[in-house]
Amino acid sequence: MNVRHVAVPTSVEEARAFVSGYGDGAPCYTVGACVLAHHPTGLRCGGIEVASVHFGRTIADPDPRHLVDRLLDAGAPILGCAGGLMIEHPLVREHVVAIDGTEDSVMGLSKDLVERLMDELREKLDGIGVGTVERCRRDATRVGPTLTFPHQEGLADKSSRAGGRVLRWNVGP
Repeated sequence: MNVRHVAVPTSVEEARAFVSGYGDGAPCYTVGACVLAHHPTGLRCGGIEVASVHFGRTIADPDPRHLVDRLLDAGAPILGCAGGLMIEHPLVREHVVAIDGTEDSVMGLSKDLVERLMDELREKLDGIGVGTVERCRRDATRVGPTLTFPHQEGLADKSSRAGGRVLRWNVGP
């Protein structure tokens, strides 16, 4: 099995090389990890989510108008995306044959994983008598992380941008 590790390309030429390699029939894998911690008790829970993208051979088409060039013309931030591609972009989507996992897992952080870990942390807290699951849910809606994406309006004042996503902290009721 031919395994390559790719990150964010440092040049357009490197992005072209990455994208050309996606047409070899092997899926591209992304691995995301998340750890949630309850600081007052020291409780933690974590998990890993693996997703894969299967591209058609057409993605490596030696067309003089390479996919990377068309993405650049469309304003896509290929030098800011792992592997040089955004699977949600229409020019890329036409080459996606299948995704094993969820799109947000491929993009860097699985909402399903975060929700599962929040449930696991709530159960641990309830198990040691730190409030009830209902109280934790109430507190989590009042103060806690919320995943949003750039296309969503009304971002809170306290936010942090990373990898095209925004991790927003709700700071009050």
